[in-house]
Amino acid sequence: MKPSRLQLGWFIVGLGALLIAGQTLVPQPQTIRAVTSTRFFSDWGAFAGIDILLNTLLFIPIGVGLRLTGCSRRSAVAIAATLSGVIELLQISVVAGRDSSVRDVL
Repeated sequence: MKPSRLQLGWFIVGLGALLIAGQTLVPQPQTIRAVTSTRFFSDWGAFAGIDILLNTLLFIPIGVGLRLTGCSRRSAVAIAATLSGVIELLQISVVAGRDSSVRDVL
């Protein structure tokens, strides 16, 4: 039996959410953190473009999945922005070894 577009969309959303959680909510060892650390209101240094690109790529599966489920573009962007904001708040308050950045939300 072939999965419906809606089922496929939710499957992709779930996989995307797992990917995002694995990349953003796992505590980071101190040795790695020293190299990649950013502060919430950090400067837009040499790696800003790479950081923005990687964060954008990380959220593409969520966007594709939400669109397949029938979400409007506006709703998909709002959901992704909210998810990004929640992740940054968790990184500030809960996840050890992670620093939050405004860049990640933008």
